[in-house]
Amino acid sequence: MKVLSGKRPFFIVRAPANSISRSSLLGLCTFFAAIVLHAQIRNFPYVENFDAVVAPALPSGWTATGNFATTNTSPVNSPPNAVLSTNATTSHALVSPQLDFTGKGVDKLAFFQRRSGTHNSGILIEASTDGGVTFPIRVSDTLKISSVDSVRYGQFSLTLPSALNNQPNVRIRWRIIGNGTGASGTYRLDDVSVTVRALIDLGIRSISLSPSFPSVTDPVSFAITVENLGIQTVANYSVELFDDVNRDSVGQSSERIAQLLPPSITPSDSLTVEASWSGFSAGEHQILAVVTATGDENLANNRRITNLLVGLTPQLVVINEIMYAPSSPEPEWVELYNTTGDSVNIKNWKITDNTGVKITVTTLDKYIQAKGFVILTHDSAFFAVRPGVPSPVIVLNLPALNNTGDAVAIFDSRNIAMDSLAYTPSWGGSGGRSLERISPEGPSTSQSNWGTSLDPSGGTPGRVNSLTQKDHDLSLRAVIVSPAFPIQGESITLTARVANAGKNQAAAYAVAFFEDANGDSLAQESELRSRTPSTAPLHPGDSTSFEARVSNISLGDHRYIVLAEYAADEDLLNNQKVVPVVVGLPQKTVVINEIMYAPSGGEPEWIEIYNTSTTSINLRNWKISNRITTTKYTMSTTDILLPAKGLAVVTRDSLAFQAFHPAIPGLLLVNLDLPLALFSNSGDGVVLFDGRDAPMDSLFYSPSWGGSGGRSLERIAPLGLSTDQSNWGSSLDTSGSTPGRINTIGQRD
Repeated sequence: MKVLSGKRPFFIVRAPANSISRSSLLGLCTFFAAIVLHAQIRNFPYVENFDAVVAPALPSGWTATGNFATTNTSPVNSPPNAVLSTNATTSHALVSPQLDFTGKGVDKLAFFQRRSGTHNSGILIEASTDGGVTFPIRVSDTLKISSVDSVRYGQFSLTLPSALNNQPNVRIRWRIIGNGTGASGTYRLDDVSVTVRALIDLGIRSISLSPSFPSVTDPVSFAITVENLGIQTVANYSVELFDDVNRDSVGQSSERIAQLLPPSITPSDSLTVEASWSGFSAGEHQILAVVTATGDENLANNRRITNLLVGLTPQLVVINEIMYAPSSPEPEWVELYNTTGDSVNIKNWKITDNTGVKITVTTLDKYIQAKGFVILTHDSAFFAVRPGVPSPVIVLNLPALNNTGDAVAIFDSRNIAMDSLAYTPSWGGSGGRSLERISPEGPSTSQSNWGTSLDPSGGTPGRVNSLTQKDHDLSLRAVIVSPAFPIQGESITLTARVANAGKNQAAAYAVAFFEDANGDSLAQESELRSRTPSTAPLHPGDSTSFEARVSNISLGDHRYIVLAEYAADEDLLNNQKVVPVVVGLPQKTVVINEIMYAPSGGEPEWIEIYNTSTTSINLRNWKISNRITTTKYTMSTTDILLPAKGLAVVTRDSLAFQAFHPAIPGLLLVNLDLPLALFSNSGDGVVLFDGRDAPMDSLFYSPSWGGSGGRSLERIAPLGLSTDQSNWGSSLDTSGSTPGRINTIGQRD
């Protein structure tokens, strides 16, 4: 076998005639074909930096004549290796591996070279289409030494001739002509790359739009320039235009705003297609143009992005809430609300007060979500005072707002006024509570559209204002307890009135009734008495009722929590009511037993009550009155137990009373607010109320019943009718009355 120097390597096999079988010959051919194909380059771009070999070896497929070899001595363009030649006086060459451009158009040959000052030979870059047998195609003019070649590596980028298009056996040669004078001069080559043009390669050259700064109501025209970078005419392709909402640089069907089918385009030609679209939301949009052609071999240039800045119509973003007089340590803040159905970028927006000095809100991309909020404050202390605000909060040099009145205005990135107002304290919002806008659609400058926040925290930053009608809002308007004064052992009915205070129909809601046994005002499932789901949608403005029944209710204080449960509800402040229910005793359990309505000799008026039951009764907040029941007098504001079968006397003046009755076996209760003459001598009413203000006993006496002239009016039968004159009479006691003792005319057990 012999390799011919300076030529493409080939193999000569000598053998006696007929000594090689046909199958052996086929095997050898296959072997040699494998050797040749091993170094053939089919994938592009092709890059060789000579760094994967150990100097002085050349990479696989590279060949050389003369003294071309790799070196790791400095300088190299990209460590560790470069190719080095050391003689400018002889002709020699470096040849690339075989390049297969089948189905491709050639593009560029790029490389870095450097010479010493004495390497002054001309250099030619040539190409072969027969695998390196001949190199008839010039890639470059003669490369001559320049003044900077010895100082640094220079980059060369050469357009490959179209004669190499679709050629399978291309080699490229760097040939030292040998017409120099420096026998020791050096030439260095590094970082070679070859790029190709595909048969089919369409690209987007540019996108232009008009008008440059549209508003949300303007249609926008787009001009998209497409160019054919391939080597074949393309007839069937499309151009799509997208509003890249999620900014992922990928066009999705939901983002498409136009799809065009332009005419055919020849190689190296370009054309412009146009589209128009209206309805862009305010803010910065990422517009994506994509050209798609079947068989396109270079997708890197198939898309182009441009930004579109769309302005808002004034008052589509509004000033929605102002905390101008916060309580320390809360800082001042202003809330903006986006009334539109799209997110709005407030980058480079500005805010000002009545000084007119505009302060930039943010220089970053910050979005107010559709129907969403953003909070502007001057101090990060806001986060400690109001943790968990569900909307973005921007800390900036917010102008200080005057408590006595000020102005607030906001401007978009084009310096167009979006919203403004001038407030005074009479509008609301002072004393640590925010000034809330009632309707975002209502006028900013009308005092009637503003008011003080009703929220327990004093404001609603990042949430729908407490004064604003919500989209979804069920309100528990009232809970009625029936009977109003329930009696021990009876049943009660809780009737909840639920109204739809929102803008939209409410469905799939329920009303739950809980007995708050532990008194924590929290509705817990362990305390649930009943839950009733809705059976039909509730329209805005309508109301409906739900009932729960409690049987055999026990004596004493009860607390019930009624809760309107609605998953979509935006205002939970009006969804719950805590209903106290005080269960009392049956009427006549405690009765009016003796009345001193016409005392004499300085004795004060008094009445006596009697516990007919066998258990003690707490008299806290029990009351008495005459016939005018709108004015009641409390017997005791503290816990006082009236024993079973016990008596208690109520009077205005304990000293005056005890002067006539030094010691009584029953209770003596004193209320200094009782008038001197509560009961009329000519007849009057006497009413006893329990702690719930429920009537416990009552009667209307006249002098004919008895009890005048310094003697008390005594009850005969405690269980008899209070309103029956025959059940009453004058005391027969020698002292004229029996306070705290059994009546003289009363029935004995």
